[in-house]
Amino acid sequence: MSKFAIVGGHGNVSMRLARLLAAKQGNKVISIIRNADHAEEIANTGAEPLVLSIESDSKNKFANVFEGKNIVYFSAGAGGKGGPERTRKVDYEGALKVFDALELVKGDKPRLIMVSAIDVRDRNIVPAHYTEEDKVSSKTVYEKIGSYMQAKYEADKNLVQRTAFQWTILRPSGLTNDPGSGKATVGKGHLQHEISRDDVALTLALLAERPDAAGLGIDLVGGDENIEDGLDTFIKKVTRRSGNTIGRNARNRIMKKSNSMAMDDIDPIMHPSQSGSSDDGVMATIAQQMQASMEKKKREKEIKFLQATQAELSKTLSERAHEFSDGVAGIDKSFTNFQDAYAANEDHIRKLWDAILQEQLKLQVSIAPICRVAFVATTADREKKREQEHIRALAHGRKACEEFQRLIDSLDPNYERA
Repeated sequence: MSKFAIVGGHGNVSMRLARLLAAKQGNKVISIIRNADHAEEIANTGAEPLVLSIESDSKNKFANVFEGKNIVYFSAGAGGKGGPERTRKVDYEGALKVFDALELVKGDKPRLIMVSAIDVRDRNIVPAHYTEEDKVSSKTVYEKIGSYMQAKYEADKNLVQRTAFQWTILRPSGLTNDPGSGKATVGKGHLQHEISRDDVALTLALLAERPDAAGLGIDLVGGDENIEDGLDTFIKKVTRRSGNTIGRNARNRIMKKSNSMAMDDIDPIMHPSQSGSSDDGVMATIAQQMQASMEKKKREKEIKFLQATQAELSKTLSERAHEFSDGVAGIDKSFTNFQDAYAANEDHIRKLWDAILQEQLKLQVSIAPICRVAFVATTADREKKREQEHIRALAHGRKACEEFQRLIDSLDPNYERA
């Protein structure tokens, strides 16, 4: 008996998957949907409907649902509705919310089977088996739904760094509603080969029985090989397992290769179908793990640096804040003293001015009589001086006339005065 949870339960692949899982005796399937109107359709598949939204509900709610489950499928998607913003909200942020929720599960954590898409990769790295037709097809798809492919790429890239739970990524090619054939190509394939949703659902159901597929990214395209056999061959090929132990040769080669190239050159989500030899899947898995480890250490160093910088900055700001506070306090004190001194001096000056005004009034009252007498005396003296000046003027005039007469007499002795 196994317990499953399907995130994105109303999707076309998810509905088919729920029927396959619920058909097996003893299995219990919960299909998570965001619209309660779809509950009856979910119930008809044999699964139990549960309304939760990866857009609005918390990761803690999802963690509660995941408790006690053996496998969680992530098959949610915006489906092109709502534009690039909603695509990122569902296909990237929603996926990360599910990853976080799985990490919150107490005790044994469910294995995650992630439904991604073929050709989700670093655009700077072209798989060696791609034909020119594959490259053209890839470019066309990214031009049409680039935001979706980028969201899936970033979600996968985040997932391979997680170590708290086991995961498997399935990357199907373009989907059709054709009846399932039970056949496909597992691993390296060409992008033009579409695959039925029935066959994708079958592969997902089969992966529930393959815990040895943990840590693998698996491409799935239309083909002629029995899916169960192809899946078994692929998993055995890439794991080289002896009790699920990674092949020693592959490990040695990837370690040797890592010494001669920068780890940044290794695609963090490179998966088995993008490499060439029989051990390529293992090499890719180890590369993912090594890249995840290095990125984790890098993040830890960055966090420590940021914490140290923040502490130093806080210390400096605190010291400057104290200095500023002391300076402001000093200015406030000086201004207060100035205000007190000004107020005190202002009162003193006002009192002195009032005293001066009072003394002036007293002086005016006391000298008023003196001013009147002085005015009268001054006026009399002025009249006397004016009279004396008049007398002197007359005397000068008389003298001038006498001088004029003498001048005339000296000039004409016969002149007779009238």
